[in-house]
Amino acid sequence: LERLAASERLAWEALGWTASSWAGKAPAPLSSLKHWSELSNGERGAAANGLGYCQATWDEHQHLEAPLAVVVKDRNEEAMAERSAPPAPKPASESSRAGQAWAIGKKVMPWLRAVVQLLPANSRLAIAAKAIGAFADGVAEGAAGAVAVQGVEDVVYLDDSGSMSGTRLGRAHSLWHELAEQLQANPTRVVKFGSHKTVLQHRTDGVATKAVALGWNASSGGTYMWHMIVEDVMRAYSPGPGRLRVFVVTDGGDTHSPAPYNGMQGMDPMMRELKRRGFNVEFHIVFVSDGIAEAVGSLLGLRSGASRDLERYRDLAQATGGGFLHLSGSESEAQRDAFLGGVAGSEGARASAGALEDPRREYERRLGDGKATRFDWYERLPPPK
Repeated sequence: LERLAASERLAWEALGWTASSWAGKAPAPLSSLKHWSELSNGERGAAANGLGYCQATWDEHQHLEAPLAVVVKDRNEEAMAERSAPPAPKPASESSRAGQAWAIGKKVMPWLRAVVQLLPANSRLAIAAKAIGAFADGVAEGAAGAVAVQGVEDVVYLDDSGSMSGTRLGRAHSLWHELAEQLQANPTRVVKFGSHKTVLQHRTDGVATKAVALGWNASSGGTYMWHMIVEDVMRAYSPGPGRLRVFVVTDGGDTHSPAPYNGMQGMDPMMRELKRRGFNVEFHIVFVSDGIAEAVGSLLGLRSGASRDLERYRDLAQATGGGFLHLSGSESEAQRDAFLGGVAGSEGARASAGALEDPRREYERRLGDGKATRFDWYERLPPPK
């Protein structure tokens, strides 16, 4: 198990595998005996997003004589042997053509996904296009490999769960067009997530703003978030001297990740794992809520679950040096400008928005006043000079 890539190992561990059971020294976990329909939401998320399984390929092992432990072990050993074998050199012309094709494909794929969203959901054409897109994603991510974080890398995670539909999605789309303007300077990936993740834009310079908006339509079921972020980051990136900026637009907590990543507390094991791996991660979070419901709750003196969630999201963003915006429809232009200014690439733009100070200083002041979440993974800044 330890020989697997980090993202694969996390997925198998989420399915209950340990080093002992993987080596055949302990019983295989119950998940290995279950059909796809019997797996929990977290187990299905780990199998689909971390290992590339679907219902057909997962259920296939039920019809094999060898148990799943033997099957996956043999398959992974074969894959590791293939990885360790030196690749045959390709002609320069072939490598050049492949590189050109991939560069074009990265620009075209967001628009192809957007077109698919306009087709009837259950039409044969839509189903075939989605299958081709999923296959292309796997090939593309595998071919690109993990990118070392050298300068500034941006990755955007857009909540596509059903609860984002209606007014919330419209509000989020409006902000997305403004946010995308600030994300044109660095290499950027865009992923939407619900019960599963879908890559809307592979890593490239700039952002296909309109294509991403068309593909973001609140059609992906529940919310598989914290474990998905860990798995996705470790699959797409490797630690380096640079900074990985993670943008999350969401309207609630994680409902589909396996323990301990589920719920609002799931952000803590996510951060511990990313820091343990050596990533310098900066979270920028937009929390979308129903402004009317919030106002009514405030008038009645009620503190809703959404209020508690947004406080923890704000603390995560500030503790990592990023920005936070509560998108409720009643936020001020100054608040929007401050958030977008903190995202901007130049110090001049950030200073004009009043967002030049490291947000971690504000987090530490609030922590000292007992008004912020105390994270066990947080490392205090040195005293200001």
